[in-house]
Amino acid sequence: MALGSYERGDRAISARKLLEISRMYGVPVSELFSPPTETVSTHSTTFDLRKLRNSESNLVRHFLAVMDKIAKLRSDWNGEVISLRAEDLKNLHNFSGFSAREIEELILNFSFPRRK
Repeated sequence: MALGSYERGDRAISARKLLEISRMYGVPVSELFSPPTETVSTHSTTFDLRKLRNSESNLVRHFLAVMDKIAKLRSDWNGEVISLRAEDLKNLHNFSGFSAREIEELILNFSFPRRK
């Protein structure tokens, strides 16, 4: 089978082939039509806590509260910056109610640029 061609849309898929793929992978056909899940940055990120504290956005206030909790758990009393690994960002998305879009917005506006 040419699964990659179907995924990219380079090839049309018949109902028969769709059922065959569904059976082969043991998933309902409806699952094959599910929209992709949101993804979060796959890079470590360092946030500027000082800049976050100067924002009056509700999103930023909520994010800052979570960052303060993480800092306390880590016994990180620096208070100026906090680094999050890619896995931390995924957990933030999964457990704190931030959408991938919101996290990317926070990274864009409140993190330090990554070195090339």
